[in-house]
Amino acid sequence: MNRLLTFVLAALLCAFIVLASGTALAAALRADNDGVPDASDNCPSAPNRAEHDANRDGVGDACEQAATFGLSPQNTPDQNRKALYDALAGSNDVVLPPGDYRVNNDPALGYIVLNNFSGSLTMHEGARFVFQHTRGRGFQLYSGTGAKFYNLTGTFSTLPPKRVVPQELFFFDRTTDTLVRDVDINGSASAGLFFGRGVRPVVNGGLIRNTRADGVHMANTQDARVVNLTTDTTGDDGISFVSYGGSRQGIGGYANNVTVRRGETRGITVIGSAEVLIENFRIEDTRTSGIMVAQESSYGTPVPYDVVARNGTIVNPGRYPGRGYPHGHGISLFHIGQGVSFSDITITNPAVSCTGGDELYYPATFERITCN
Repeated sequence: MNRLLTFVLAALLCAFIVLASGTALAAALRADNDGVPDASDNCPSAPNRAEHDANRDGVGDACEQAATFGLSPQNTPDQNRKALYDALAGSNDVVLPPGDYRVNNDPALGYIVLNNFSGSLTMHEGARFVFQHTRGRGFQLYSGTGAKFYNLTGTFSTLPPKRVVPQELFFFDRTTDTLVRDVDINGSASAGLFFGRGVRPVVNGGLIRNTRADGVHMANTQDARVVNLTTDTTGDDGISFVSYGGSRQGIGGYANNVTVRRGETRGITVIGSAEVLIENFRIEDTRTSGIMVAQESSYGTPVPYDVVARNGTIVNPGRYPGRGYPHGHGISLFHIGQGVSFSDITITNPAVSCTGGDELYYPATFERITCN
């Protein structure tokens, strides 16, 4: 009996030692006590259970030192307006911690135009620009090469109630190799993101919603890319590639893994542009067509050509918000050139028909289109 008791006590003591050692070891492996082992923690010196890393440089936001260049949630809107000129200048690498950065974007003061920015802006989770005037543009980047925007987040103190042209939230004018990653836009008096006369812009990831015009508008922009993006409740198209003015200045576009919901006009458009590939897309609930490829004389655009759309789904074209429209086709074509094709697309519940259009200069190619 004594031997049995001694054995049991010894076993319990060993278990306690192992448990205590394991607890101590686990604590040692989680120096900041956030539940993430230090070996895989992107910020082991500060608690950051969600592991936020806005610019994806491997250093968690909680460990990344702020570099605000005068921008602050404690500033007045006028002070942040002024600070934007100092921050988004040259090759500055701006890092904004969480908070609402109120900005006076009163159109009576003129646009906030930031010239030749080639640095980076990283907005940590919970940081956002809050613009004060519903009829004003957020800010405009003019020229500059290689600028990078991580978690670019913008909204308004009150969402714009109606469309005001041209008052886009973020306008990139004649920039080169601009990256916008994980954008978060809620509201705009016009388009959410507007790229004009640029070269190789990339929009990768995020959500754009409640804009009074397009979610993303690529105008006369060469080799534009929009990937891994969702737009929701846009006043015009979800995503648009447009070439204005009759000449082919800036063509080439790519959209992949994009979702467009509740577009007040169309889902995705190619107007006058060329060499555009759209793939792996979903379009839901548009007032007019799901996809449109067209020449628009009112904008003076040329005839679009070499446009390919494949591997996608279009649901309820022409039925948002609940009623049909004369051009409520799944796919609409007007005055198209050569090389326009559609394949492996499912179209469900169109208000008018799955495909439609008139006065085609060249016939489009349709393969494996399922119409429900």
